Amino acid sequence: MKKLLLLLLFLGGVGLQFCYSQSQRLPIEKLIDVFNNPANYPNYIMISAHRGYWKDYPENSLPAIQAAIDLGADMIEFDITKSDDDVLYLLHDYGLDRLTTGHGIVRKGEGATFEYYKSWDELKNLKLKEVTGEASEYKLATLREALSMCKNKVLVSI
Repeated sequence: MKKLLLLLLFLGGVGLQFCYSQSQRLPIEKLIDVFNNPANYPNYIMISAHRGYWKDYPENSLPAIQAAIDLGADMIEFDITKSDDDVLYLLHDYGLDRLTTGHGIVRKGEGATFEYYKSWDELKNLKLKEVTGEASEYKLATLREALSMCKNKVLVSI
């Protein structure tokens, strides 16, 4: 299983690099049309970067998003949650330990019913971890920051 994941990670990076080297970025209006009308573009392969380009940067980080944009992704997928004081920010997990230098649970619940346990003030200075588990220089990003980075460049999947 680990070899398969590594192969997919490698192919994802190669796919993004191939996409970038083979074509120019489509204008955002054209990307929206491709997404909404795929039958009109039978030869277009839309590339989506899951949590950004996390091969070289922490997942769901601003540098991972920018790298995916620079490599030619058409769409960026990222995960959001909110702090107990209602700041929306990027984080996949229910806890902080795997992806950040922080500890503990940030949300708990199912469906649309969640309880949130950390304020943005407690979260904003945590460092994100690299795929290796080492702390990086990068911090959690707010949804506003991520959307600003993507605006008029790529589609967004949340």
